[in-house]
Amino acid sequence: MRRFVSLCVAFVLALSLCAAQVLAYSRTNATNYADTYVFDHNPNFRYFTDRNCTNFVSQCMHAGGVPMTDAWYYHKTFLHIADSYSLSWTVANELKNYVKNDLGALRLVSKWRKVADPTHNTYAYIDNSSNITNTGIEIVFYDWQDNGNIDHSSIVVGTGTSAGDFADYGDLIDQNSYDRKHVIWNLDKYNTRRWTTAIYAFRLS
Repeated sequence: MRRFVSLCVAFVLALSLCAAQVLAYSRTNATNYADTYVFDHNPNFRYFTDRNCTNFVSQCMHAGGVPMTDAWYYHKTFLHIADSYSLSWTVANELKNYVKNDLGALRLVSKWRKVADPTHNTYAYIDNSSNITNTGIEIVFYDWQDNGNIDHSSIVVGTGTSAGDFADYGDLIDQNSYDRKHVIWNLDKYNTRRWTTAIYAFRLS
């Protein structure tokens, strides 16, 4: 009986720790980090020229409260001479697999895809998506050729008027490679491969 009670207590404590981890995620911290370091890159991490998008998104997730693990990590060394990091931290396709399989993130849609007839766009080529509702906790992945391999990632940071060349109102993302702050999530007006791009989004919790 005593052993049974001990097991029950251990089980309850484990559930409490899991709940605490979920509650510990701060969307505010994630979005503040994204806005702070989207252009002025955090010197505690190596900047990968032309391919820093997933490194940046991983940093935002970690700032929000997602803990590093043996499968998802970045370890800094002096002057970045021998930094170590997982593929899931730095490669978009691997991060997608990690948030889906290891974090159990909710996939918001099968995929969004642009088609010639705008009345049949499954890509949701509108500035505001009814699926994207939780700023700072949703990661957007882009497959430029719609071949099943994710090429790019970004983080949703808010809803409002986009910055840069196009002042559109809608759901906004921050991204690296290219570095962009508060641009419309579907990247339509920046993406020369828009006609072959498939987009996926996952909610962390």
